[in-house]
Amino acid sequence: MIVERTSYVYLGLVILIWYLISEVSETWWLSTALTYLPRRPYMIPGVILLPFAAVFHRQSIWMLLGGIAIVFWPLSGYKFASATSTPNNQSINLVTCNVHAFEPSFERVLNEIVTANPHIVCLQEAYNDGKTVKDHTVFFDGWFKIQRGEYFIASQFPMEFVGEVEVPSLERRSAIVVKIKSPMGEFLVTNIHQTTARHGLSELSIGSMFTGGPASVEEYQRKRAEEAFTTRVFLSEQGWKTPTLVLGDFNMPSSSSIYQRNWSTFQNAFDVAGKGYGFTSPCNTDRLWPNNTPWLRIDHVLASHHWRINHCQVAMDNGSDHRAVAASVNLRGSRRRSNRTRRDDSSASN
Repeated sequence: MIVERTSYVYLGLVILIWYLISEVSETWWLSTALTYLPRRPYMIPGVILLPFAAVFHRQSIWMLLGGIAIVFWPLSGYKFASATSTPNNQSINLVTCNVHAFEPSFERVLNEIVTANPHIVCLQEAYNDGKTVKDHTVFFDGWFKIQRGEYFIASQFPMEFVGEVEVPSLERRSAIVVKIKSPMGEFLVTNIHQTTARHGLSELSIGSMFTGGPASVEEYQRKRAEEAFTTRVFLSEQGWKTPTLVLGDFNMPSSSSIYQRNWSTFQNAFDVAGKGYGFTSPCNTDRLWPNNTPWLRIDHVLASHHWRINHCQVAMDNGSDHRAVAASVNLRGSRRRSNRTRRDDSSASN
């Protein structure tokens, strides 16, 4: 009876946590905390109970396996299938990474960027003591480049600066936007870095539970939601018909209610064409968690409906507190446009 009841409790708690993270999410302080905590450890109680269930109450095995499966798959965000397409000569390779002020090893980050053979690179926190990307590498020499504060965009295609998003309530810039002029057509690229939930959650402690800690978390979450909304509105003002890519450190998983309200109309490259968990951060943690073992996927490559996503993968090295994300995309109909352009050029030459 004890094993049976414990199994019921385990499955019930897993379902409750899943509900809080997926449905309540960042609208309540407790589910906000759960959103940013590691999730796979919730499998441990189920695994421990399995041998006891096998001996004393075999029917409980199915409940335990059900709870473990929920944690492994939807709760932790595992992607089984990868709906990839084959890249071609019209494909555009993208890379984004929060380089954490070039620490601990920008060289390792750069090695993974080079491996991805990118056409466009977006970096966040790309500054340290007045030094920027150009002070750390010559790889981008000959590229078109724009650096605004922490934001760095390099492109093999010509580009022009469109604007930046200021968030008065947080006294920071959340994104910059550029227009890329490629042979496949013009499109917008947004380099984004939204503020972390960690600053608000740091207010939580046992003592603060009775002195306004939860209220402080929810107030900070309101500001984060305002930041996401302000950034999304700025992009909307650039026109819905313009192909758009949004790359960077969103500081929230795609299950977040803030993400869902503001970014769910975009395709998430990893959700569409990734495989596995794709965790990107944090890589540098304290003694309570193994180092270089991220547990959140908070860095994303988003694409408007104008794009076909070929593949997406997360880097494996730990040259930053965030792992780089690489994706390959095609503008829908870009091959036809390119062929038409060549025909027009040929006609003109004749």
